[in-house]
Amino acid sequence: MSAALIWHINQANIELSSAGIQIDDSLMTLVIIMLFTDRRALDDDTLPDRTNRRGWPGDTYFPYPIGSRLWLLSREKIVPRVLYDAKDYALEALDPLIQEGYAKDVSVEVSVWNTNWMRFDIQIVKPDDSMMSYSISKRWDAQAHAL
Repeated sequence: MSAALIWHINQANIELSSAGIQIDDSLMTLVIIMLFTDRRALDDDTLPDRTNRRGWPGDTYFPYPIGSRLWLLSREKIVPRVLYDAKDYALEALDPLIQEGYAKDVSVEVSVWNTNWMRFDIQIVKPDDSMMSYSISKRWDAQAHAL
């Protein structure tokens, strides 16, 4: 169990209840952290600002990096190639769920919702074969501000 991160429109917040910090016994908090924190860019990635590779210094102590490379797409318009890259980045980010034994399988579908929102439909097959499904939509501001 962990503190519950709840997705609100375009960001996650720690949720409070009358007893204090709300607890999450699902995988939602992990999914939010894995998708929407910035994983360090690979050496051959094209950087949106040409200089900052981002990431978390603590990755040095983990067997795999935390977060996703979705941030690399932040200035891209939503076109089929970007949806394909977003799916790859999401699957890459969620792979530790399988490596750590939280899931047997993870699938992600990425689509456009309401012209400027990217929707992530995630299905996780847990080790006991039960399934968890999450849908998260993120506003994609590049639609209006692409260079």
